[in-house]
Amino acid sequence: MGTDVASTDPASWALLATGLAVLLTLAVSRWAQSSGSLVLAVFSRWLRWISIAVIGASMIYSISQDYPFWALIAVCFLGWFLLETGYNWMAINAISHSELPLFPRFETNRRGDEWPSQKRFIELRNWLRHQDLHRVDALVTRAGEQELQRVSIYRNEDDSIRLHVFFMPTARQQILTCYALHSITEDGERVITDNVFMPYGGFYPEKWLLERRPWKRSLPGLWKRHLERMDAHGGPFVALEVDPQTMINNDQRTLERLNRQLGFLSDGEEQEEQQGRISAEGRFRMWTEVWMLGYLGRSHRY
Repeated sequence: MGTDVASTDPASWALLATGLAVLLTLAVSRWAQSSGSLVLAVFSRWLRWISIAVIGASMIYSISQDYPFWALIAVCFLGWFLLETGYNWMAINAISHSELPLFPRFETNRRGDEWPSQKRFIELRNWLRHQDLHRVDALVTRAGEQELQRVSIYRNEDDSIRLHVFFMPTARQQILTCYALHSITEDGERVITDNVFMPYGGFYPEKWLLERRPWKRSLPGLWKRHLERMDAHGGPFVALEVDPQTMINNDQRTLERLNRQLGFLSDGEEQEEQQGRISAEGRFRMWTEVWMLGYLGRSHRY
């Protein structure tokens, strides 16, 4: 009596399951892009990686069964790691040699405070009003005619907290958002709580007490965490009297100078011509952060 191959061949079952996983990956990926959820984004990347490994192993197993199916999965899993590593490394190298500013200068947004019309942004603006947070500036940074990011800056009643709401357009005509909360003490320490999920890899000044929480996409939750950190620090905190545009551009210059001193950026024109604006050490730090954010949802500890 004949036996149904599909009922005994592990590769056939794995291929069928992976086909369903691919459809799920596409659906989750689109959902993650529309919602801005880091949890969904990380889940979809793991699902994609596993699906590709199983599909590749199934194709090889259907041609030759000289090796165990699990071993083929492991090889394909490693193969995807190497392929994605190569892609990420080329992307970082392209950024290093491009004309895009690494620490761009912000200017006044002549079009005013621009917010997307989606429901979640309308609810967020209502929350800002209920918290008595007042807008103090709207800035934008560009590379030529290309808009890189916009930022709307808010403050609380005594100006002890400044909120930066960043809007970053994508190639797919979507808007990514992240938030950064700043408070400064009398002795010059700065308590910063943000949920930035873009890879950075560089260094921050010692007096910047930065806590980065990419998983926390909710501004109310991030606001609560910042207040907890202020209470734990003890202060005393002072009013942020510096003009927002001056403050953010001074911060950019400080970061650029520090990262050149510590070796994240190339030192000198000759070195820039050879390896780009980002040093070999800087590219490695950036590459590890791409992987950490992409598959673990966390950045370097700053």
